[in-house]
Amino acid sequence: MKKPFKHGFCKHALYGTWENLKNKCYNPNNPRYKDYGGRGIKVCSEWVNAPATFIEWALDHGWEKGLYVDRINVNGNYE
Repeated sequence: MKKPFKHGFCKHALYGTWENLKNKCYNPNNPRYKDYGGRGIKVCSEWVNAPATFIEWALDHGWEKGLYVDRINVNGNYE
């Protein structure tokens, strides 16, 4: 059972993005894991357990609906 979140960001548009980054990097059952976590790609320590920090970073760097978060270096981490 999932533990309840108390940060208040569960309904934010970027929360799903944050969950997806973590899932494909750390969940071996994710179909995309082999392309991300299986290759050693990680989510930076500031974001991995802090959706608010990730969302704040994205908004501060110009994210808006219709845009997505990606890596500059295809072999690099999400950071």
